[in-house]
Amino acid sequence: MPKTRHQDLRDFMKILEERNELRVVENADPELEIGILTMMVGRRKHHPSLLFDAIKGYRKGFRIITNLITTEARNRLAAGIEPELEVDNMVEFLAGLLKEYQPVKPTMVSDGPVMSSKMVGDRVDLGIFPSPLWHEFDGGRYIGTGTVVLMKDPENGFINLGTYRIQLHDKKTLGISISPGHHGGIIRDKYWERGLSCPVVISFGHDPTLGVAADLPASYGESELDYAGWLRGRPVEVIEGPLTGLPIPSTSELVVEGEIPPLQVESRVEGPFGEFGGYYSVEERPQPVVRVKAVYFREDPVIDGRPPYRGVRHDGPLPFNLAFLLKTLRDLGYHDVRKIGRVGAFLVVSLKVRYAGQVRQVADLVMSGIGMRPPKYLMMVDEDIDPDNFEDVMWAFQSRVDPEDSIHLVRNRWTSLTDPRVPPEKKAVWDITSSSLIIDATRPWGWRDKFPKPTEPSKNTLNKYYVKWKSFLDSL
Repeated sequence: MPKTRHQDLRDFMKILEERNELRVVENADPELEIGILTMMVGRRKHHPSLLFDAIKGYRKGFRIITNLITTEARNRLAAGIEPELEVDNMVEFLAGLLKEYQPVKPTMVSDGPVMSSKMVGDRVDLGIFPSPLWHEFDGGRYIGTGTVVLMKDPENGFINLGTYRIQLHDKKTLGISISPGHHGGIIRDKYWERGLSCPVVISFGHDPTLGVAADLPASYGESELDYAGWLRGRPVEVIEGPLTGLPIPSTSELVVEGEIPPLQVESRVEGPFGEFGGYYSVEERPQPVVRVKAVYFREDPVIDGRPPYRGVRHDGPLPFNLAFLLKTLRDLGYHDVRKIGRVGAFLVVSLKVRYAGQVRQVADLVMSGIGMRPPKYLMMVDEDIDPDNFEDVMWAFQSRVDPEDSIHLVRNRWTSLTDPRVPPEKKAVWDITSSSLIIDATRPWGWRDKFPKPTEPSKNTLNKYYVKWKSFLDSL
């Protein structure tokens, strides 16, 4: 069972200081400078987190931390996994952890550090908190890029955590963008269908474990708060929101309570915003707003800044999504799935093929979106191919694929609003679908016994000679 060392974001920052993984940057300009420094540092292989203070135009002590979990070691710390633990196959390791998952429900408390300062009603002024222009052509300033957004399903009462971008419109109004298919959007729409505004709590700085949990592809109806408690090894302490009744993480740095009115009641133009794929994939358009009713914050609050940049894993490099997929497939009885990995743009699944049609059966399950969003390019390979090994995968691709029989086009696949290849006319009617390729790079079932034998020695043969010549090989 995982267990974090830290209680909140400030504890986490102390651990980073002890590990020499935190640098303080003062007097940076929120107009692009913070974003560009975050990107330049984050693209280095071994890089620290950056804590921006004395930000130009804002009070000293009102801070932003970036590149918080952009290295595997820091991502592990946030997920309660020892950074120095040797792991041969991270997807398999995480899938094993997830198999042991037991919900750890949050604990309700009466007070906490987040309630140190309050602004309610007419006193609300979000303009005092640093809200950078992260990318050169962003349509405005974004106070929320590493958010945890809490909503309650009006039908079954479960609490959902999600991470959605938040634009600052004015001192009492925020913009919120949720791509179709995300659980927060489903919950919001349920309120709108009833003619109601959707109550919402947004945390802008918090225990990074909450952020890890919010990004997990948990099934609808499972609360990521329970996952956060499990990752922490202890319950998340929450305060009942005075205005919404929603849980407020007691040690968060900055939290707002408010509501999202139906789009026809109030909307504002939101975006564009530079996305993780390296494009402005969505043009500015009317989007929902958050009417902020109250703001709660700690003394000298720290905002979690996770602007997406090409080449920077702002949400952390641990492959939890692949682990969820692997676990889900095995839970459904597909134990012949050996390993899941990535090579470039390809999601690669290795399979011990036992019957005709099995490859497409597993591929169709993956394409259905179980465990994670469907991939754009899926390659199915035999069990002798390592899905993380570029040379292995490309060898299978060039030697076991017949373009006429092995490549299958899947249409009308659920995709992301940030996909730059969704045509403007489809985005205009909110048809966020695309096509995908399934590439069957396994040996053809009907004549696999006659398929040419590879020259590579078997694993048993390799191991035999490795043991014999180990001292010599190690000396090289």
